[in-house]
Amino acid sequence: MSALLPAAAGAAAGHLWAASGLPSIFVPLFIFLAVSITCSAPPARRADAANTLLLACCGVVLGLLTGQLASSAPGESFPVLPGRITLLEGEVLGVRGDRGEQAITVRLSAAGSPQVSGSARGIVGIRVPDSSDLRVGDEVHISGVDETSLWRDRSGRLWMRADGAARAGGRESPPLSVVAVAAGARTRIRTAIDQAAGRASPLLAALLLGDGSDVDPRVELLFRRSGAIHLLALSGMHLAVIAMLVRAVVRPFGGPLMAMVLALAASGLYVLLVGPRPGLVRACLLVAFGTMATIADRPRPLVELLAACFLAQLLIQPGMARSLGFQLSYLSLLGISLMATPLSELGRRWIPRAVAGPLAAGTGAQVMTLPLLIARFGQWYPAGVIATVVMGPLVLLFMTGGLIAVVAAIAGVRVVALVSVPVLEALYRVIEGSGWLFAAGPLLAPQNPQPFILCGAVAAAISAACGLAYLTRRACGV
Repeated sequence: MSALLPAAAGAAAGHLWAASGLPSIFVPLFIFLAVSITCSAPPARRADAANTLLLACCGVVLGLLTGQLASSAPGESFPVLPGRITLLEGEVLGVRGDRGEQAITVRLSAAGSPQVSGSARGIVGIRVPDSSDLRVGDEVHISGVDETSLWRDRSGRLWMRADGAARAGGRESPPLSVVAVAAGARTRIRTAIDQAAGRASPLLAALLLGDGSDVDPRVELLFRRSGAIHLLALSGMHLAVIAMLVRAVVRPFGGPLMAMVLALAASGLYVLLVGPRPGLVRACLLVAFGTMATIADRPRPLVELLAACFLAQLLIQPGMARSLGFQLSYLSLLGISLMATPLSELGRRWIPRAVAGPLAAGTGAQVMTLPLLIARFGQWYPAGVIATVVMGPLVLLFMTGGLIAVVAAIAGVRVVALVSVPVLEALYRVIEGSGWLFAAGPLLAPQNPQPFILCGAVAAAISAACGLAYLTRRACGV
């Protein structure tokens, strides 16, 4: 197998060791993965054991360095405790109108209360009255912050409400920038989503833009209890829909090479549009490395491309490796890349191929993420294995149809809304009904989760080692 695999496994162990982004049980898990790569090789290749272990050690060193960078990365800092803040100042990075309010993103420069004020740092979200008339690039003064309104969204960003906001500094024409263009595009797309999806627009906005602020809490709870909450988070599946549509449109006219290049460009623009979220950056890197391997006529297995993405993203976004989205993104795709093929081939003996593939992929993802989910939340929904197989295609169909309808709405083809609104609303009801069905499944919530974390980590490591052995032997023709 590729030299990138032991390096990536070692880097994961070193980073987690330094940054403590996961429970300590995962450090020996990843070290075991690094060693199992060597042990899984056929006898004729075991002469490379010393090189493999050397690469794993180099990866550990890289992980230690990036872990230290992540630990020292600056976060939000206030001169007073959150909950006591009444005044904020900073630069507007994003603006979106939302039901009589403006949801603005601000890079802080100062914060305070009637008693204390001083410099602040970090990026926060604030909901202010729509009459504020703010634009990207404005220096803003925000007053009347509600002390009881603090919350964090799924990406971890701090949000709050305020009574009013006004420009500070008198900048009438903020300079055009990538941030301003992206903010304007998001506003236009959100308007098109409302036109094309009707009552299903909150779910479509969450899937296309990662804006889940308007999703019905009841629907979000259904996704969570059915074990399919990952379908709401922006990830590789969402970016794959963009790339797939671009390739399908371009390939008949420009050929496969042009289709791949434009799909990669579209993936990069999408990341710029919605922000560098861990799952999207990983998916964009995966598209980039896959495109380069295809152009060079050296296609590589998914697990090797994933290892390259991990090393690259660890250097680009060392602080993101501590986020739950980053960890789930890589662990789930690692499980799919290692276990989907052997489990699918095994399952075809008893179940149809169309079911065996998705079921094997869902099982691989669930096995690899099980110890993390129990460690972070203390619970796990086993029905998620089946729910992903059923709800995944429904969400994919909903998102694909919604994306086509949104593009048509932006292009001014208003007649599309006459068809898209009832169709997307019907799909929304089907997805909601599926959520109700799987939410009734059992819940694993042990009072003492440590034994389950340990058993899950061992099961994940053994499953990964077996998957590596299978893929290595097949690649070597053994």
